[in-house]
Amino acid sequence: LNYEECCRPYHTGDKVPESPLVVLRSRYSGFAYRNIGYVIDTTHPNSEHYRENKIKWAKDLNKGGMFDNYEFAGLAVGEEEIVSDDES
Repeated sequence: LNYEECCRPYHTGDKVPESPLVVLRSRYSGFAYRNIGYVIDTTHPNSEHYRENKIKWAKDLNKGGMFDNYEFAGLAVGEEEIVSDDES
């Protein structure tokens, strides 16, 4: 899939990711395209990376290489595993 088909509708807010695979793909593209707002907006509040101060978080993501220290060469997705709420 190209960017227009894969992820742009999610990054612009025209669509909401409807599956874990779409979230994974759109977040990967969000990092690769330096879409800080999307990365922040799609980080779950229970994640260790989540921060309340989104302005400071955005500055930290953009400075010193959060995006510059990585080469986004491709995304390989493994098999999806379904777990119950009791197992997670």
